[in-house]
Amino acid sequence: MNYALEEFYETAPLTTADDGHILIGKLNPGGVIQLYRLHVNDLNRVTGPTGPTGPTGPTGAAGTNGTNGVTGPTGPTGPTGPVGPTGANGPTGPTGPTGPTGSAGANGVTGPTGPTGPTGPTGPTGASGATGPTGPTGASGATGPTGPTGPTGPTGSAGVAGASQTSDSFALDNFDDYATGAISNFTSGSGWSGSGSASGATIVAVTAFDGRSDKRLSLVGPGEFKRKMAWGEKWKRIRIGLLLRISGAATITGDFAFGVCSGIVSGAGSTGCANFAGATTRPGNTNQYTYSAGNDMATFAASFAGGSTKNLTTWTDMGGVSSMKGYAAAGSAAQVINVCDIARNRWGTTANTYSFFVQGPKSSGTGAGPEAGIDWGALLAAVTSTDVATYNSWWYDGASSTQSATHSETNGALDSIDIWWSHATVPIEVGGIAVFKLY
Repeated sequence: MNYALEEFYETAPLTTADDGHILIGKLNPGGVIQLYRLHVNDLNRVTGPTGPTGPTGPTGAAGTNGTNGVTGPTGPTGPTGPVGPTGANGPTGPTGPTGPTGSAGANGVTGPTGPTGPTGPTGPTGASGATGPTGPTGASGATGPTGPTGPTGPTGSAGVAGASQTSDSFALDNFDDYATGAISNFTSGSGWSGSGSASGATIVAVTAFDGRSDKRLSLVGPGEFKRKMAWGEKWKRIRIGLLLRISGAATITGDFAFGVCSGIVSGAGSTGCANFAGATTRPGNTNQYTYSAGNDMATFAASFAGGSTKNLTTWTDMGGVSSMKGYAAAGSAAQVINVCDIARNRWGTTANTYSFFVQGPKSSGTGAGPEAGIDWGALLAAVTSTDVATYNSWWYDGASSTQSATHSETNGALDSIDIWWSHATVPIEVGGIAVFKLY
């Protein structure tokens, strides 16, 4: 039998089954009992059958308490026991300090779009951005309407003189250089000194025989045209020719005059006329223009024609004819030629003797009468013709009148051309003026 004697320090009972021990107490000096355990190993022992339980002995008397023994040294730590049941939760401890911020979590899925909120106030206007590149050229737009006619430009400088110089002996204007419409200032033509003036005047366009547009000066009474000749009053014989048409279609009463006057301010139609001398329908007589449908074209026949002078408000009738020239009428493209040839002894004197030769077609004549298509070239030929003062010239059929008179130029020299028409509603058209200074 193997056995061992050990010091025993435990106070707890032994719990190992079938393990036998013998306790031996030793009283140490100082009154402390020291216990020893005798441990018998049963490694080579054969266990016999369990014997019968003996009878329970009587309860022993309670022993006296012994003195406390000296605490022995701490024994080695026993093996870890099994985990006990979970205890009840203790009370919540105080909140610990805030931990460091964790890293950003992954973005969640996009939620559905919420309803549109109310429109906020308009923000301030932003600064202009940089100019973008030039875009491609757009298609051409439609042509706009024609703008209004601009004002007449200044008169151009005189051109180089041609092979034939005429301004020293001719004053001409056929009105083709003017725009249609009302007019009071005349700057075109040749052989004139400065601009001309007019009242009751309009430039009109009339279709001629050949279909072209022919511009003419139209005067409605009291209408008057005046323009100074380049040579002024320094003449002794001049010949004034006009292309004429009365633009009416019924018989009318009125007066007509053309000749020379003093300056371009007050002419034959003015009560302040300084001087006038020329061909007239003899104011003071009741002149009538009688309308006729004609054979080839419509015409007018005047009641009177002759030479007259005027000073201030006083007309002087020098006589003449009472079955005057014919005039082309509205509804025809024709014009007629009327010529007034004026001669005097001298210029620069206050009193002079004048002779007048007034010439034109008869109202019912044939050939070169009022039913013929006279034009600008024929007018120039007429005023330069050597037989202009002779009856039955090529361009008229014998209607003429010759008178003479003494007239004073005290109020002003006769240096300008004057054309005057009195009828207030029916105009007279002047297709051209040709003045020829013979000497």
